[in-house]
Amino acid sequence: MFITRGRTVGFIQLGPKTLGEAVIEALAEPGRRLVYYAPDGSQFYLEASAVTAACVAVTPQEVVRGEECLELLARRSGDQQGVIEVVELSEQQIALDVSSRPDSVIPGGLEKVRSVFAKHRQEEARTETAQRTAPSGEARVPETAGPATGEETETTPVAEPAPGPSGPPAGAAAGAGTEAVELSPAGAGEAWRDILRVRGLRLSGTFNVLAVAALAVMGREVDVRTGSKSCIDVLDDVLSLRRRLTMRCRGEGGEVYIYVDPGAGRIEAYYMEAGRAFLGAEALRRASRLRATEVKVYIDAGQGSQGG
Repeated sequence: MFITRGRTVGFIQLGPKTLGEAVIEALAEPGRRLVYYAPDGSQFYLEASAVTAACVAVTPQEVVRGEECLELLARRSGDQQGVIEVVELSEQQIALDVSSRPDSVIPGGLEKVRSVFAKHRQEEARTETAQRTAPSGEARVPETAGPATGEETETTPVAEPAPGPSGPPAGAAAGAGTEAVELSPAGAGEAWRDILRVRGLRLSGTFNVLAVAALAVMGREVDVRTGSKSCIDVLDDVLSLRRRLTMRCRGEGGEVYIYVDPGAGRIEAYYMEAGRAFLGAEALRRASRLRATEVKVYIDAGQGSQGG
């Protein structure tokens, strides 16, 4: 969401540590970008230097920037699921990000970020105290922006999820009043079905952010030539490695994230464009029409090739 690229210095897996605690801890030093991969499919990009701060959020419903983004993120400060990527940036990089996205600026900078999170943590503490001291039957559970759950199906577009048991990070349920996302007609961009069938892979309706984050840090990057291929064609080439892997493919107007575990016969897909997000079959349909301009692939460095 920001134009500069820094160096990933680590990941923070939430639980029992809360999001608010992790943010305050990670921002003890300026010059950081935090990317929060929420279980509902939302992604929050928060970065701060000694003099400025900026925030962009991509949720299944919208893209939010600046102070509104910060408030939305801080309301989740009690979250104990998801993962935070910590990226090291120079002050010059953050200044460039801010100049390219002035609507993402948070007036008050790093101190404002800390104060907003501190305020929400205090409010949560007061709510917990009130619940513990309220007479039996009178305690009221406040509304939270906690993770939604999704049933594992072949296709689970984020705006129309099916209810089900909790599991790995899944697509978000759309809130009341959310405009339905128009899906591609059946038959459009269906070549991926044959690719998965030949490879013996089953498409999941969830997306395991934690596994992707771990591979990006611990795995080995593989050089991939895109040519004029679509992201699905690139995926077909990559699957010949027969390794557990993650792939990010960007194109004009969108990007797709893929996680593949051949040993489990499983593939997961998450697609984003213009603030909208899609999982499963719809993610792969859209990726079929996405011309690859940038591809990153990481494979499990400790796994040997599997026969097939």
